[in-house]
Amino acid sequence: EWKHALQLISMMAHRKMEPSATTFNAAINACHKGEHWQQALQILRAMPHNDVVPDVVSYDAALIACEMGKQWQQALGVLEVMQKNSVVADAVSHNVAIGACWACSRWE
Repeated sequence: EWKHALQLISMMAHRKMEPSATTFNAAINACHKGEHWQQALQILRAMPHNDVVPDVVSYDAALIACEMGKQWQQALGVLEVMQKNSVVADAVSHNVAIGACWACSRWE
């Protein structure tokens, strides 16, 4: 499923169609469902290069991918980027980041 989502974004760019935040968010969600946290973060980073501003939903989806991949450092990095980009983290953001730390016994 995640490979299809990446192909869709690539196809849209090739056809000179502009993917929206919703398109990217769906692709990030497909990655976290497939437990491909690296691809989820790659898509998140690609959004600004495609003139799409990541929103809290984008970051939360990437955080979930980090949690599922037990990548606590990456999850904390996503929270830092959110703050840097003036995106207010919500309860989901914090809970998922805590979950990523807890999964790796880094919650102290």
